Amino acid sequence: MWRQHSGELLLANDLLVINLQDPAIERPDHSVVSHLSLYDVSYVPGGGSGRVAFLRLADEVEPSLERGTILTDNHELAEFLQRRLLGTGWSGVDLNTEPRLAVFERGSMSTGLHVRVETDGLLLQAAWEGLGAPRWVEGASTNYRNEYQWALLREASEGSITVNGRRASGAPFADDRFRSTLGRSVSSCQVGLCEIHVRRNSLGRRAGAPKRAEQSKERHAS
Repeated sequence: MWRQHSGELLLANDLLVINLQDPAIERPDHSVVSHLSLYDVSYVPGGGSGRVAFLRLADEVEPSLERGTILTDNHELAEFLQRRLLGTGWSGVDLNTEPRLAVFERGSMSTGLHVRVETDGLLLQAAWEGLGAPRWVEGASTNYRNEYQWALLREASEGSITVNGRRASGAPFADDRFRSTLGRSVSSCQVGLCEIHVRRNSLGRRAGAPKRAEQSKERHAS
């Protein structure tokens, strides 16, 4: 029989991430100079779905995007994610930015994935190349307190962000922030598929919640 989980479902989405570093730019620890987080959401409480992209680029590519922009095909969803991220203290993009209505195109995925997002005066093209085999990961969320999450993680060996024909500077790197949860670094360009977020204190033991949720687990997806 299938196992039914009793946890309160908070969010279901794919999350496509590109973080690029540029050692030539003098910033502490060669910090991220170009960033994209694209949420492809299938469920939020109360219904609704859509896509939201949080984009920030080095100023030599597009000065107006140095603080970032938010692109979406669903304003209510964008505002929901803005509030959610504000609660974590995340600063990848200025979250007080007014979302801009955009058209999203997502290609099929095999060893690579391509996305195109277009709005007035801006054409974003993003690519994840050299995607590895999916791994099933689960554990207590490191970003959202009192949440537990599941996902299929695919790491990309290459990632690129191009805006209005100009490619953003920087290159992928081994992101050590995942060592505390997965025990190893993870590519800064990654695709998280079928991400499920539930409230931890609503998970019942009989529903299969682990006895201890503090340690994330990683399995090969079959």
